[in-house]
Amino acid sequence: MHKSINFLKGKIMGLVQVHPILDFADATTEQTRNCLTKSEKWKENRKGKVSASIIKDILGSVDSQEKAKRILTGNQTKEEIAEVENNPRVMIGTVTEGINKVLLENTLNIEVLNVEPFVHPDNPIHTASPDGVVAKEFCDVPTLVECKHTSNFTAVDTLHARYYPQLQWQLYVTGYELVILSAIYGNDYRLPDSVTYVERNDEYVAEMVSKVNTWYERHITNDEPIVDDVAAPQFIPLDKRKDYDYSTNNEWVNHSISYVMSKEQHDLHIKSKKELKNLIPNDAKTVFGGGIELKVGKSGRTTFKEMTNG
Repeated sequence: MHKSINFLKGKIMGLVQVHPILDFADATTEQTRNCLTKSEKWKENRKGKVSASIIKDILGSVDSQEKAKRILTGNQTKEEIAEVENNPRVMIGTVTEGINKVLLENTLNIEVLNVEPFVHPDNPIHTASPDGVVAKEFCDVPTLVECKHTSNFTAVDTLHARYYPQLQWQLYVTGYELVILSAIYGNDYRLPDSVTYVERNDEYVAEMVSKVNTWYERHITNDEPIVDDVAAPQFIPLDKRKDYDYSTNNEWVNHSISYVMSKEQHDLHIKSKKELKNLIPNDAKTVFGGGIELKVGKSGRTTFKEMTNG
């Protein structure tokens, strides 16, 4: 398990309640506007591109595959487009995305950055538009953020199973290792259910990409008719998984020893970065010394750089 996962899990489980008092009117206006703008860009880039949001349709029934094919070929009916644009669930999910990010940032004391759509470096028709990424100074592995709004009665396992293909596709396209799933349940943001994490599953990804590529070649490139359901790779809920004793697995033991030996240095590194940021004067553009240079960007984001001469 990644150090970041332990870090996030510790923060989630260690919290008793979410900060309930937030000025959403001011805090989320810009983020909501960004969500709506991103949505328009997402629609524009959707034609001919296999995005994370369409994966579940490709790996599904004949009807859902037909829907995916119409989207990819730009042949959606006016009724289908109107149904999506006027769908209350879609609209609520879009409008609450900014609130969701603020709740997540306040809960974990992190910064979530907006991002442009990602394109896979080896396959330009494979794309993903995650809702954000965690600023790198708050995590030691690249971490995505995906925001969802669901019913107050939805179980966590149900939520994970519903979005697992989408989340794994996002991790595949971006090359990231971890995604935080931030969920508002009805009008409630509750712990630990509202903040969970999903690791990239390379075995699952390999099977999923293979199925999607085969499907695309058959039904988009060659325009073959869709006659069979496509089974998504198996998602195993937590209560159905097994315990494994790897005490005699040499590779596992070697990595475990390295993990334990490097943990103290890792924790010190994270602490030092935070302390350095706290020392930056309000009017600083660049601060340097001791072999480190910190630059403050236009957005206020701080970047670290090691200097050859300190």
